[in-house]
Amino acid sequence: MSPGTPRGGGDVHKLTEIEARKAVPKDAPYKLFDGGGLFLLVRPDGAKYWRMNYRLAGRHGTAALGVYLGKDAGKVEVSLAEARRRAADVRALLAAGIDPAEHRRAEAARVALQAETLAAELRGRREAEQARRAEREAARAVSRNTFEVVAGLWVEDRRLHWSASHVHQVEQSFRDHVYPKIGRRPMAELTSADALGVLSALLAAGKSETARRVKQRMGAVWRFAVLRGLAPSDVVSLGATEFTERKRLALKAKPRRSFPAVSPAELPELLRAMAGYHGTPMVRLGLRLLALTLVRTSELRGATWSEFVLDGEEPTWTIPPQRMKVKSRGDREAAAHVVPLSRQAVAALLELRALELDPVQVMPHGRARSKGATLSENALLYALYAMGYRGRMTGHGFRAVGSTLLHEAGFAHELIEAQLAHEQTDDVARRYNRAEYLDRRREMLQWYADTIDRMERGESAKVLMLRRQ
Repeated sequence: MSPGTPRGGGDVHKLTEIEARKAVPKDAPYKLFDGGGLFLLVRPDGAKYWRMNYRLAGRHGTAALGVYLGKDAGKVEVSLAEARRRAADVRALLAAGIDPAEHRRAEAARVALQAETLAAELRGRREAEQARRAEREAARAVSRNTFEVVAGLWVEDRRLHWSASHVHQVEQSFRDHVYPKIGRRPMAELTSADALGVLSALLAAGKSETARRVKQRMGAVWRFAVLRGLAPSDVVSLGATEFTERKRLALKAKPRRSFPAVSPAELPELLRAMAGYHGTPMVRLGLRLLALTLVRTSELRGATWSEFVLDGEEPTWTIPPQRMKVKSRGDREAAAHVVPLSRQAVAALLELRALELDPVQVMPHGRARSKGATLSENALLYALYAMGYRGRMTGHGFRAVGSTLLHEAGFAHELIEAQLAHEQTDDVARRYNRAEYLDRRREMLQWYADTIDRMERGESAKVLMLRRQ
């Protein structure tokens, strides 16, 4: 017998398919030989298996060639013909000196390795595709998250905590100064140079205070974006030192100038021009209220009807501290500013209310995009331009000319400063201004309202000052 040969007798009776199928189980396993070492193993539970005995290099072995019938004796899995073909393959291995068991283990390992390699390739392809999809989505997200989009998200995040007028101011400052330059660019691509470019344009135009406010708001947007993974860093903070230096140089090159204001001698002509103004009644009455109350333009534009008490003998306007220029500092809280109203101021307000422009805002925006928006900050200024006062008078200028007239008329400096809501450094003085000065300020503003009415009718400002003294 050769070194690698099957066992089981070469002259044994050849099995037939019918014999194999009809073989019944017995109490102990038994074998039906087909020759060349191939046999059918019949188990007591009815299962039938193809096996092949062989000898290689002096060792005996048995190769498993498959299941003929399972325990339920159902459909044939490996037929007799297939078993013989597999036995022929085993004989070929034996002839080549290869152990069938080792070959089977090696083949199983090869197939497993192929399967693992294929699975790894598939996983790699899926991961690569997922990475590509993630990159594409990230690129789309970057393109979607422009400064304008992120700034809108920031405003919406804070809308409930801000007044409608403040929301409008913030949005308007972005529309005027930021969006035209960087609004459509992705936040992730913007740099400190881009942010400084926006601010430098404002400084070059002499708008240092506007530049400061815009810088503050842009910085808040960038911090909002960084915390949400929409920008890598706060480029506004990174450029803060450079902005401070540019602002210093801009102010040095263009020293800050006071707001233009007419002289007391020119006031009567302006008052008559205001009375004959053919623009909207709201703007005409707004200019008159600036002249009568000496408040800041922003304080008038942001006024709501709930701030006024117009009936009774002592009508007042209480401007909340959050709308005042002087804010809380340290442990000191800013107070509301109470403005006593003259008869003329009450009349102007009642005329405004009769227009029924808005149930909340005294001076609403004519084409507001959002509810609660107020009159544009330039509306009153452009009205003065239309009257021929460009470069000669602003809304803030009414405070300057009023202060001049009241000082020349002999009113106490403390009274005038209290009415102008200029910050007092002494806490006692501030409390005294708020409480004891109110009646005296009411008398002062009523005199002033009567005086500018007389000036409008043609009486000399100098004569009125002397009469007061």
